[in-house]
Amino acid sequence: MGCVSASAAAPPAISSVSLKLPPYWPNDPTLWFTQVEAQFTTRHITVDATKYAYLVGSLQPEIAKEVCDLLLHPPQDNRYVQLKKALIKRTSDSDQKRLRQLLTAEELGDRKPSQLYRRMLQLLGDRTLEPTIMKQLLLSRLPANVQLILASAKDQLDMPGLNIGGNCHLPNICATADCFFRPPRGTALTICHNSHTSIADSTIDPTI
Repeated sequence: MGCVSASAAAPPAISSVSLKLPPYWPNDPTLWFTQVEAQFTTRHITVDATKYAYLVGSLQPEIAKEVCDLLLHPPQDNRYVQLKKALIKRTSDSDQKRLRQLLTAEELGDRKPSQLYRRMLQLLGDRTLEPTIMKQLLLSRLPANVQLILASAKDQLDMPGLNIGGNCHLPNICATADCFFRPPRGTALTICHNSHTSIADSTIDPTI
């Protein structure tokens, strides 16, 4: 009689697991999905329809508009995977925008120099940039007193085995800059002793 079986007509099963995902992060969708999928793994969530439902529930209204076609008319198969791909493609910054952010707009703010450096590498992505240019970009965004300390300790910072291309030893530079970042005004700077650097005591004029 042409009847459709109950199993064929039933919607995809959704397992019931208590989970609250963080709000979607358009600044770095790939990293956000890495965190989300780690939560899926720890809670043994493997059903595609369940992951899709959690993903939909975590989207802010302005983000949901970007993928409204997949929300109003969900794919029959691989809903989560297709929604994930669409979100990354449609909400990620373009390569040109990320490069412009790296070259002209990314500032230190209240971060440590090493945090700024990691963010700059993130913005650089798979592209390549002359190491000396990257070094100058980083140094130009550090406070003047920190730049002065790094300049005075140049010979100690340029150590073999810590370079990223050429003579730009950025990890070592950042580790040292972290030690001297935002010291109390008018006080001697705390010395950072580690396996890479040992710099003599310094007192920096806070007006520099």
